[in-house]
Amino acid sequence: MQQDQSLNQTLALSTVKKGIALNVFLAASKFAAGILGHSAALVSDAVDSASDIFSNLIVMAGIKISHKASDMEHQYGHERMECVASIIMSALLALAGAGIGFAGIQKILHFSAEGELAAPDGITLAVAALAIISKEGMYWYTRSVAKKINSGALLADALHHRNDALSASAAPCLATPFLTRWPPLPFA
Repeated sequence: MQQDQSLNQTLALSTVKKGIALNVFLAASKFAAGILGHSAALVSDAVDSASDIFSNLIVMAGIKISHKASDMEHQYGHERMECVASIIMSALLALAGAGIGFAGIQKILHFSAEGELAAPDGITLAVAALAIISKEGMYWYTRSVAKKINSGALLADALHHRNDALSASAAPCLATPFLTRWPPLPFA
């Protein structure tokens, strides 16, 4: 039983580390492509990917603590810490979402005052497509590990990857009309 828990913890931590590596890569590439390609949506998505690193660290801490043996203060163990990590992760995601939403509203208000919008470059579409594919792949991988070891925190992390894949799809959807000039937009 103890050996199974140790293997489960190792597998869970390895999965979270892969998520961290992916998020570091995506944050850097989205930020660079967003700046070079004139895409505020991709820069905003880069900030989200950077915040994902912190949520991954919280999941990792929850997994490590939840596998600690019982002691005098916690006679039944620390298993519920995985649930606490999920709650903390949810709160941080809500804050990050509110910040991104606020920045988006400011950008809309700034645009209406300026009246000028730069068309994003093709690099934004390529990086956004890479992000969608890689985050969806990470969702399926993390989900399979979470189900295999019965980890709620890891399943929450998997769903977070899926949410990122869906939210990353906004950038190419918004950039495509500017790049292809279809449908014809009155301001493009």
